[in-house]
Amino acid sequence: MDAPRRDRRRGPYVGHGEYLAAAWAVHETAERLLAAGPGDHLAPKLRTAVDGVGKALMYLDNSGGTIGDALRALTALHGRAVGPAPPKRPQTLATWIGRTVHGPGPVRGRLPCPGSA
Repeated sequence: MDAPRRDRRRGPYVGHGEYLAAAWAVHETAERLLAAGPGDHLAPKLRTAVDGVGKALMYLDNSGGTIGDALRALTALHGRAVGPAPPKRPQTLATWIGRTVHGPGPVRGRLPCPGSA
């Protein structure tokens, strides 16, 4: 997810499609790698991708919710990648997920947990 960099000086519609395509390409690749084996090595890269998409949402037009969908999908994949080797401080991970999915402030309700129904 290093390729798409958002230039804040441009309009909210410029690069929307390219950024969205890159986010879903990262998702598809990470999903294949997770299906092939343990994904604990993917967790740092997925976290970087999620952070990048979250920052881009501040400047891109997301009126259709398409980039938000990619953000939620990448966050769920990050959760699957962290599952086999949970962090030493799960509270830090939970805080990061809450801020990523719900934005700043306290999380109301329950966070989505991949794999649970």
